[in-house]
Amino acid sequence: MIQFIIPFLYTHTYNRKNVESIAYILEYYVALFLLSIVYSNHYHSFYVIFITLIITICIYEIGYLQNNVFSIKKDKNPTFRHSQDELLFLEQNIIPIIAIRFGLIMFLISILYFIPHNYNMILFIILLLSIIFIFILYNLKFREGIIHRLLFAILRFLRYFSPIFFLGTPAFIFSLIIALVNFINHFSWYNRGSVHLHRFFGTKLFDAIIYGNISLYFISIHSKLYIIFTYLFSIKLLLFIFVFITKRKQ
Repeated sequence: MIQFIIPFLYTHTYNRKNVESIAYILEYYVALFLLSIVYSNHYHSFYVIFITLIITICIYEIGYLQNNVFSIKKDKNPTFRHSQDELLFLEQNIIPIIAIRFGLIMFLISILYFIPHNYNMILFIILLLSIIFIFILYNLKFREGIIHRLLFAILRFLRYFSPIFFLGTPAFIFSLIIALVNFINHFSWYNRGSVHLHRFFGTKLFDAIIYGNISLYFISIHSKLYIIFTYLFSIKLLLFIFVFITKRKQ
């Protein structure tokens, strides 16, 4: 049961494994902390982003649980990440698992009050509630079509923006660009609806090209955001090369 309760463990046990797990760490956790390093002048911001990241992941994994256990049954071509025994256990214990997670979330939110800050706690709570609401729509109602893709993009934006919202405009711009790129990816990854892009638009090479050009743009306007997108360009390109070489050897 521990893998269903501890934040990060569920993600890296079922949804992001092996090389994908490493990519997730580099593209998500490291990118968020790098943005914090670039735009924060206070050491306590690292504590804040760490706690807000745990809270966001905890909420996000509740959505994963809903999707992997219940909503996936509505998909035409589902990807099952659990054994039958695990599915049975989750279905029987989903309420206490979610209750424990919400207890942890409330505890961590209370800790934030003891850390010096100048951010809006009400906004953070609104962002968390938005993740829950969008996940409900994404998991339980809109399983196909353009609305499904839009909800996916909103979720991706909230997943990036929520832990770093206190960094202001740079955090918003960074998260919005990530969400838009992933919105395009989604049309290549999944054939849900009338529009389906070529597989290239879902590759890390495509992402690297986009982030590389975005980095050049921010360099031209003297914005420190170029540091983040140069990092993402490098990571995406290296991951693409690694996957390409690995597949060639098979």
